[in-house]
Amino acid sequence: MSVYPGDPPVCVREIRDLRIHGFRLSEIQISSHTGTHVNAPWHMAAKGVKLEDLPLTHFVAKAMVRQRGRLALEPDMGLIYADFPLDESELPLILAARPPFVAQAVEYPLDAAIERALCEAGIVSFENLTDTAKLPRSRNFLFAGLPLAITGDGAPVRAIAIL
Repeated sequence: MSVYPGDPPVCVREIRDLRIHGFRLSEIQISSHTGTHVNAPWHMAAKGVKLEDLPLTHFVAKAMVRQRGRLALEPDMGLIYADFPLDESELPLILAARPPFVAQAVEYPLDAAIERALCEAGIVSFENLTDTAKLPRSRNFLFAGLPLAITGDGAPVRAIAIL
């Protein structure tokens, strides 16, 4: 799993052995923004909503892949940047449309200033999505990025598209 430079590395270690304890058990140490993850507005906004206070509609919604030259946002439609990054030129359109979430492919890290603007606007963002080349470009689909049930600024997610 990818780790932001300077964040703690992922650590998985066995703490119970099958031969000794009769079962296997591992301890996992990760930061809240490891790998594919969701950013709650509280991550960068002083009065932002915490992860545990966000409705499910921010994690499961219809979505579309953002295509160059065409930004026709539908109400309650998540937006996935799979082929290029969200840049400052269209940020005002995104903020005005207020999608339930914006997501970025692993190839296009979310710019910190844009991430802050999304958080301050109360828009959830997903980062480090993999396999976005497999997403359809010509039709909408259902996206689910369900976070671990932890509190605070964000959490790793298992993200899927239902086509």
